Amino acid sequence: MEIAATPASALGRRRLLQQSRKLRTWSDVMSPGMSRFTVSAFLPAGSLGRAAFGSALLVGLFLASFSPALAVHALGLDTEVAYRKSPYATVPLYGQVEGYPKEMVENFLKACTQRADRRSCQCSIDAIRQRFSIDEYRAIEARIAKGEVPQEIVDVMNACR
Repeated sequence: MEIAATPASALGRRRLLQQSRKLRTWSDVMSPGMSRFTVSAFLPAGSLGRAAFGSALLVGLFLASFSPALAVHALGLDTEVAYRKSPYATVPLYGQVEGYPKEMVENFLKACTQRADRRSCQCSIDAIRQRFSIDEYRAIEARIAKGEVPQEIVDVMNACR
């Protein structure tokens, strides 16, 4: 079955023209030999100015692209982000499953540091926050209060030693 070609609409032709102009402008900047309007007209190849311009352009593009993430990290807010649980049991998501209340984290660390070093305890609570939702963790705490030692917690603690 053959499909007949339909003529492009005026809007489609205008968009195509706009895209080709953008592409031409980009190629003029990036490919010195293609056109007379190039960076090389202002900064000759091999010059220190061109190297500095290229370096500044790369750093500027990096900062423009990653500035939101860098700002969140610099402000220390990246640990407060709550992620949903991974649909794959073997692939945990980066960050917290849920934002645990500070009191819950402090209570865990206080109880844990009585039997282990601070680094292991912090590693354990970070792993617990990634692996269990708050409701799941509360259920585990209830089992611990009854005297049971849940294997899930033992596995997390052993992984952090």
